[in-house]
Amino acid sequence: MQVDDVLLKNATESHISQHIRILEESVRLVLESKNKKTREDRYELALQHFSALSKIRKYADKNQKKRIADAQDYFMIMNEHYKHPERIRKQEKQKLKRQKRDLFYETWNHQDSLLVYIAGSYDFHTAYIGNRRCIMLAPIEELDTLPALKKQIAKIQQIDNVPVVFELATVSNYRRKSLIENNIPFITDKQVFLPFIGTMLFDEKDPQKLTGKFVYFTQQLFLFYTTILQSQSKEWGYRLSLREKKKKYFVYEYLFEENPILSVKRFDALSEEWLEFIKDNRRKGGLQHNYDVVIGPVADDNTMETVQLYIANILTASEAVERLRYNKVNNQVSFHTEKALQYLQLVRRTSYARNDL
Repeated sequence: MQVDDVLLKNATESHISQHIRILEESVRLVLESKNKKTREDRYELALQHFSALSKIRKYADKNQKKRIADAQDYFMIMNEHYKHPERIRKQEKQKLKRQKRDLFYETWNHQDSLLVYIAGSYDFHTAYIGNRRCIMLAPIEELDTLPALKKQIAKIQQIDNVPVVFELATVSNYRRKSLIENNIPFITDKQVFLPFIGTMLFDEKDPQKLTGKFVYFTQQLFLFYTTILQSQSKEWGYRLSLREKKKKYFVYEYLFEENPILSVKRFDALSEEWLEFIKDNRRKGGLQHNYDVVIGPVADDNTMETVQLYIANILTASEAVERLRYNKVNNQVSFHTEKALQYLQLVRRTSYARNDL
């Protein structure tokens, strides 16, 4: 290693350590101080260092990234207490009620080995289904996004390698479909999905609606995503070929004849309106609009960190938009109705080898 590399590594470590120290100290004061002005000032300081750590994360090594993640998790917990004190009090009351729950479960005592935000997001219990032991997770609040759930399951199974089952009061059609497609076990009042023992049960008193028009759940099956960017379409195809373990992938080119009969929503930039649109669809689940076609930026890996900070009320809409100005933006054209698909015409299909990106 060259001397310059050593100096750079030491400087990076010092920079990260300083931000983490100030962030954790500020979070502690927000949680413990009785002085309103102190709490307000320290919250703003903590937010600044949270953002700074997000920016420097890409230069960090594996150990530094873990320390950054732990410090930012600490901030997220504080943010809930600071921004939503009534919600926290309600959660504490609900937790007391859950402590009196039935005796069909055994206690799972490994929460201390988990990241704080995971341990604080669920009630944990061990249950036996047939002869299979599993971990039951009852969300204390709204269920996280699918990528976050997968990471949480992986963290839990690193400690206790048994099936993890989500115990849900209700679940939207969109979320139900997403969980099933990704083999994530769950139990609700009306459905049991336990792929590790080959079980999927429905309540026959809750019949499926079958009409001439697409109902909500059927629409989800026919959601059709496209993009005007050729490089992005090839990347989507390439990723799918990796996931499906295929040696080649296809890119389909369509001509879209936009017709006044269609309800088309356009987002020309990463705006506050776009942020609110994404927030509604991600927090409430499913489609929170009646458009036939939606055209605009896509909430992907390039933008998701800022979007999540906005959804968590850590950033205001204007602050989030300012941060998004510096992101690489991809494009998406999504077709949401059968009517919209009638105005698509296939032009060509191009085949690519998987090593040809």
